[in-house]
Amino acid sequence: MSGAQLKQFEMFNNVHINSVETGMSPTTIDAGYALFDKALDRYELKENVHIITTSGGKATDIRSANAIYDQAALKIALTGGAEITQDTNYLKGDAVNADLFADKKLKYAVVNGNGLVRQTTTTRTTSVSAPELNVTFNEQRQLAAANTIGQSTAQIIPTEAGEYSLVTMNAPRAIHLLFKGEGLLEKMQTEGRTTIQLDVPNRDADAANKRVTADTVKTIFNASGKDIQRAEAVGNAELFVEPLRAAPENYKTTINAPRFDCEFFPTGNNAKTCVGGKKTKTVRVPTVAKADRGTQTLLADQLTANFSAQSKDVEQFEASGNTKFTELDRNAIAGQMSFSKSDETLRMRGGEPTAWDSRARAKAREIDWDTKNRKTYLRGGVSTTYYSRKAIGDSAPFAASDKPVFMTSDNAEFDHGSEVAVYTGNARGWQENNYVRGDRVTIQQSEGKFTAEGNVQSAVYNVKQKLKGKESTVPVFATSKTMTYMRDTRIIQYRDNVDIRQGTDRLTSGFAEVYLNENNELSKTIAENSVVITQPGRRATGNWVQYTAADEKAIIRGNPASITDSVNGSSQAAEFSMMMRENRFVTEGKTKQSGSGRVRSTYKVNPDK
Repeated sequence: MSGAQLKQFEMFNNVHINSVETGMSPTTIDAGYALFDKALDRYELKENVHIITTSGGKATDIRSANAIYDQAALKIALTGGAEITQDTNYLKGDAVNADLFADKKLKYAVVNGNGLVRQTTTTRTTSVSAPELNVTFNEQRQLAAANTIGQSTAQIIPTEAGEYSLVTMNAPRAIHLLFKGEGLLEKMQTEGRTTIQLDVPNRDADAANKRVTADTVKTIFNASGKDIQRAEAVGNAELFVEPLRAAPENYKTTINAPRFDCEFFPTGNNAKTCVGGKKTKTVRVPTVAKADRGTQTLLADQLTANFSAQSKDVEQFEASGNTKFTELDRNAIAGQMSFSKSDETLRMRGGEPTAWDSRARAKAREIDWDTKNRKTYLRGGVSTTYYSRKAIGDSAPFAASDKPVFMTSDNAEFDHGSEVAVYTGNARGWQENNYVRGDRVTIQQSEGKFTAEGNVQSAVYNVKQKLKGKESTVPVFATSKTMTYMRDTRIIQYRDNVDIRQGTDRLTSGFAEVYLNENNELSKTIAENSVVITQPGRRATGNWVQYTAADEKAIIRGNPASITDSVNGSSQAAEFSMMMRENRFVTEGKTKQSGSGRVRSTYKVNPDK
C-alpha cells in the first residue's frame, strides 16, 4: 500500500526490544506482551516486564508485572510488584508512577501499596516503607527527598555493627526525609505518635538500647550527612533505656517529659545527651531483684540524661527544679540532683536538701546518697529528726521511747547497712530537756551504743533527792572527754576529765560509770581516779567512789580517802560512808581491799558553844 506508515505494532511471547534514540543510550525491554504506539512513542507492556535504561555508564533497572512506558512524555506507570533500582537507590511497591529525566533516569516517583525506598552505601543502608510514598531525585540523579503517607517505618542500618547503632523510626501518619547527596541525609521528621529505636551492638556488659517516643520527632544530621547530630521529640515524650543484659547494677530506665532535645556523638548514631523538660519523671527498675533495692523514681522540672560512649547506657542524670527521689520508703528532695552510674551516688544540692524514710528525716546543705553501698554523707548544717527513740533501736540515752530525738552537727555519715550514724563538728543530740553535745557523736543502732567524743556535755538523766523531807527530781549535768551509753545494760561511761553536777553536788574524776533504771533515772554511780566530791562546806577525795541514789550515800575509798567539812573538821581513812543529805559521815579504817588501816580526824571546835 502506497504511503502507508507504521502506527503501532503488537508483539507476543518472549518480547525483546532494543531501542536506541539518536545520541541517547540504548533501552532494552523484555516482556510477555508489548503494544507500541509509534506516534505517541508509548509502550504498553505486560507479563514480567523488565526495562533497563543506561546513562553515564549507570543503569536504571525497572521490573513489574505490567507497565505503561511513555518515552515521549518521560513517564512510566508500573503495576504489580513494581521495583526500580537506580545506582544505589531502590524502590518498590504494588504500583509506581514515575517521571523521568531526559536521560531516562528517575526524577519523581509515587509509590502506592507496600511502598519501600532504600539507599545503600558502603557504611549503611537507609530505608523507608509506608502504604504510600513519593520520592524526588535531584539534577545529579541522587535521592533528594522521600515522603510517606500512613503507618511508616524508616531505618538506618549499619553495614557492620561496629560503633554504629541501628536506628528505627515508626510513625502513624508520615515520615519526611531530606537528603543532601549520595548516601547523605539532612533530616528526618515525622507526623503522629512516633517511636525512634536505637539498637546498639551487644558487646559490653552494660550495653543498652534506647527508644524515644513522642507526638512528633525531628532528626537532624551532621554536616557530613552520615550521622545523626540531634533529635527533637515533642509532645508527651518518653525515653526508654533497656540494658541488653540483666545485672544488679543495670536498670531499665523510663523518662517522661513534654519534650526531649537530644545531642548525639559525632559518629555512630549514638545519643550523647538528652534534655527533658518541663516537669519530668524518671523511673528506674532493677533488672535483677536485690534486697533493699527497689524501683527508683526521680521527679524534676528539667532532667538531663548523659550517655556513655562505650555502653550507650545512661551514665549520669542531672535534675533541676523541685527534684524528688524515691526508692522503697526512702525519699529525698533538693533544688538540684545528679546521679552517676559509675558510683551509683545521688548528689543533692540547693533548696535545703532533705532525705527521709519511715524512721528519720535529715537535712543539710549537701547530701550524697551512695545507693550502691547504702551510705549517706551530709555536709553543712546537718539536722536530723528520728521520729522516736525506737526508730534508732532505743540506742540513745534519753528517757522517752516514743518521742522524737533530734541531732545536729556540721557533717554526718550514715551507714544504712551496719546501722551506724556518725555526726562530726559541734554535734548535739536532744530529746525534750535532755541533751548530749560533743565534737563527734556515733550512734550504733544494732549494738545499742551511743558515743560522744571531744568536749562532751550532757544532761541525759535525773536523780531524785530528799531535801527537808521533800522529794524532788534534779537533772544531772556532766562533762568529760568521752561518753558512751550502752542500751542493754543502761550504763553511761564518762572518761577523762569527768565533771558531774546534780544540784549543789559535784563529782570530778578520771572515769565514771552511771547506772540508770528503766525510767532513765540514776540508780548508782561509780567513779575512779582522782575522785573529788564537793558540796557546800564539804569536800571529799579518794581513788574510788560509789554513790547510790536510793539512800543518797557515797562510799569513798582511797589511800587514804579524805573528807573536809567546814563545820566538823577533816578526816582521813581508807574508806568513808558519806551521807549526802545529812551533815555526817562514817569512817572505816579497814576495807575489803585492805585488812588494816588507820583513821585520822581533825575536829573543829565552835567557840560559841
